[in-house]
Amino acid sequence: MMRLRPVGILTLALLSAGLTAGCGRTSAPPASSDNAADAAAGAAVYNEYCGSCHNGGVYKAPHRMFLAMMAPDAIRASLDGIMATQASTLSDQQKNAVTEYLAGRSLASQTINYPPPTCEVTDIDLDQPPRQHTWGIDFSNSRFQPAVSGGLTADNVAELELKWSFAYPNAIKARSQPTIAGGTLFVGSASGTVYALDARRGCIRWTFRASAEVRTPVIVSDWETGDRGATPRAYFGDILARAYAIDARTGELLWMTKVDDHPNATITGAPVLVDDTLFVPVSSLEVVVAADPAYACCTFRGSMVA
Repeated sequence: MMRLRPVGILTLALLSAGLTAGCGRTSAPPASSDNAADAAAGAAVYNEYCGSCHNGGVYKAPHRMFLAMMAPDAIRASLDGIMATQASTLSDQQKNAVTEYLAGRSLASQTINYPPPTCEVTDIDLDQPPRQHTWGIDFSNSRFQPAVSGGLTADNVAELELKWSFAYPNAIKARSQPTIAGGTLFVGSASGTVYALDARRGCIRWTFRASAEVRTPVIVSDWETGDRGATPRAYFGDILARAYAIDARTGELLWMTKVDDHPNATITGAPVLVDDTLFVPVSSLEVVVAADPAYACCTFRGSMVA
């Protein structure tokens, strides 16, 4: 019996600091007169068409701070999707300009030069159900891994070697903790993409794109070992306070709901599944916008949604 949390922290630190740089170009383009002109054009579009809502004018509208955390292509897609009515008078050029202004980087920066490999077998291994109830291992959040699950001892830790690495495309940070179930590593990313990776090879079984960054762990429901008809679900939340349930075998969306209408609400803590009820902790980034002297501070209270 042993505690593995220090090893886990080291592993995540290496993934966050060193393994995110290999795919695509994620840094902002160098400053130039053209870039300055583009930024000014984007700012003008935002101030005329968007700012009245996203600077606090409409209670349910996400604050501009949250929009800046979204990937450029996610912002651009919203202008032809959920925000299509509000953006109906904008040209494609204006949509692109305001997208790049909000994201702080160009749409072209999302080019993936070296796409991660995909798996030939996309289904998870149904002979390997989850060995933990939550990301905290048990409902007491003890984070205690028994030896049968951890597989590490004081004698074999020194023999660990790198098996594979994964570079998050279009992301410069990794804040979602990995979960392993069904021979698969489930993890979110700053781009809003949730990845199901083969735990042994590191190839991609499937991906799912959320609306914004996924900071939470992915919680996978249990099933009986070898049950070929099992339909396990994967649960997680994004920074725009949306909770998701997707099919853990295919990545297909089952449902999505916004758990709090406060414009600064977010989900960063791990959801907890108990029987047929999902408990979702809700927090906010109000502390950031409170730096604005004109902001009416402290309108948010943390909550738990079931």
